[in-house]
Amino acid sequence: MGDSISNGHITRMDNKIFRTTLGQVALTTVKYNQYLRNFYLKLKNKKENGKAIIAIARKMLEIITRH
Repeated sequence: MGDSISNGHITRMDNKIFRTTLGQVALTTVKYNQYLRNFYLKLKNKKENGKAIIAIARKMLEIITRH
């Protein structure tokens, strides 16, 4: 424990190109990854589409930085 660092939300202060690319990758990932697709569909029912994609992008960052 204590090895992971959480910096919070994806904000407009972050690099615009990075955020855009991450969003595009999240859209593609939702097509091909069953786990993230199910997570996306569950969120999409509760939130609007754009917020669900950003949530997927953040989830992907958590997965990448955890390993």
